[in-house]
Amino acid sequence: MKHGRTMALKATAMAVLMATGLATLTGPVTPIASAVQAGQPSSPSTPPIVPDTRMKNLGVVDPRGVFEAVFTLTNRSTQPVKIRSFRVACNCTRMIPDSMTIPPRGQTNLKMTVDLRGDTGRMQKTALIFFEGYDRPIEVGVTGQMQYELEAPQAPLRVRSPQVTAQLRSSTGRPVRLLSVHGESPNLLSQVPDSGDRVLMANVRKNFNTGAEVPAALLVATDSKDTPLVAVRIISADVSRREMPFIRMNSDLNFSHKFFNMGMLKQGEAQTYTTTVFRDDHDAPLVGWIPVEGLEVNVVKVEPDPAQEQWPKAQSVTFTVTSTIDRAGATVYAPLYFATGTREQPTALNRVWAAGLTADASGNYVEAIESEGPLLITGDGGDEALASVGKKPQ
Repeated sequence: MKHGRTMALKATAMAVLMATGLATLTGPVTPIASAVQAGQPSSPSTPPIVPDTRMKNLGVVDPRGVFEAVFTLTNRSTQPVKIRSFRVACNCTRMIPDSMTIPPRGQTNLKMTVDLRGDTGRMQKTALIFFEGYDRPIEVGVTGQMQYELEAPQAPLRVRSPQVTAQLRSSTGRPVRLLSVHGESPNLLSQVPDSGDRVLMANVRKNFNTGAEVPAALLVATDSKDTPLVAVRIISADVSRREMPFIRMNSDLNFSHKFFNMGMLKQGEAQTYTTTVFRDDHDAPLVGWIPVEGLEVNVVKVEPDPAQEQWPKAQSVTFTVTSTIDRAGATVYAPLYFATGTREQPTALNRVWAAGLTADASGNYVEAIESEGPLLITGDGGDEALASVGKKPQ
């Protein structure tokens, strides 16, 4: 009988614990030791920091550049509050505060930069900010529409067919002429207006010979001085699967599926760009190259990344690309490499895809396409790059 009473008491206690546990799971999770010490359940602490806004709409942003937003963080307490860390989804995002400590009743500005060069369409990136002495982070973010002067949504690849269809639409109301689509005369499925060589909207199609030849982006050359080259991201499981062995970050390799739109490359004129590389040895010489005859890459400056505490391997690189190609209107699509060491024996290799449109010394790039047709220059950036550092794709 006594044994039965004991079992009943244990069962009752277990039921109470289970009920308490279920109630706790529906709310914030609190360490048991803290709850016991306080004598009652406690909630995670919320920092007294308020951003001027939690989500900033940047409107239309140019896919060829890095965009940024500045948040003002206000400390509503009478004590200084220190930023502990940031958490972002990928290394495309940088969080750069004016100060890691926000004074009592004071403010600090926080710059958020996002590098999604080569993407098109709707964009949204968020970041979590953690503070010392507080459990809960606050979240801020940016949203916007990434588009060229021609709107260019991501282009899907047709199932079981190396065929890409893309839609282009003028976002300014000014008609443009499509000069080439990935180095060939445009194959227009439809256009508005339905006649003439200048369009407000067009559906174009490009056929590739095999699935392995389908690139990460479809290059469209136009007669627009604002947007001479539009890079339309091609989306498909096949394209992503082929790139996956090269999308990695470790001590000696950093391959990215992004692509860098260099725009118009005027013959004999150095164009200046910036990008990010990842490597351990920041003091070692850095070399850059594009495996296309007539294009010369020169590293001008290597600086600490503005958010190096978040990305210790990252460095900011300023470089120039000089074209000696005398053929105006040539579409360039090739890997852009940066490496520690030399081109012949590279280590810590970085790669992104690069696109460009060549022009003559006067900046003309339309006439050559009209009279002779386009020329496509391509380069291989997969197995060749891995083999150069003694690696094999997995």
